[in-house]
Amino acid sequence: MNRAAQAAVLFLLGVVVLHTGAGDVSLRYVKEGLRPLLLASGAVLVTAALATAWYERTPPRGPDPAPRE
Repeated sequence: MNRAAQAAVLFLLGVVVLHTGAGDVSLRYVKEGLRPLLLASGAVLVTAALATAWYERTPPRGPDPAPRE
């Protein structure tokens, strides 16, 4: 799996977790007191996906190292 696909899967999973946690659907899976943790985990997944996509699109900094012989 390449990094772009990894970022897409992380983003979609994070959005689903946020959507589930924002509504009453989450009460089918977790207790009411765990809803903030569910929302926080969804936010972490979305943030990780955005960071992965950003990291993949930025060019490497600095000169290329000299090849070893």
